[in-house]
Amino acid sequence: DQFRDFLRRCDRLGADLEGSDKDQPFLKLKQALGKKKDYDKRPVAELDTSNMERCTPSYLILPHDYPKLVCTGRTRLGDRVLNDFMVSIPSGSEDSGSK
Repeated sequence: DQFRDFLRRCDRLGADLEGSDKDQPFLKLKQALGKKKDYDKRPVAELDTSNMERCTPSYLILPHDYPKLVCTGRTRLGDRVLNDFMVSIPSGSEDSGSK
């Protein structure tokens, strides 16, 4: 994975700069990358939705940093009318028979 290789190189660079004033921007970047959420490891239904904004009782708005799925072949009209940021999450009795 190219991104993991990039992070390994950054770690080595950080070790070389350790203790110098030049490492402050690098450390901030490394901390920010370390805070990345593990959205891609869980289905939407398993996310903690308690802090997510609900636009209706059945739909919630995905966090801005939630990875967007790649959609090929979508037209400009599709980009304007298709939803990429709201999901339906069953609640209460809606999900009792689906498990």
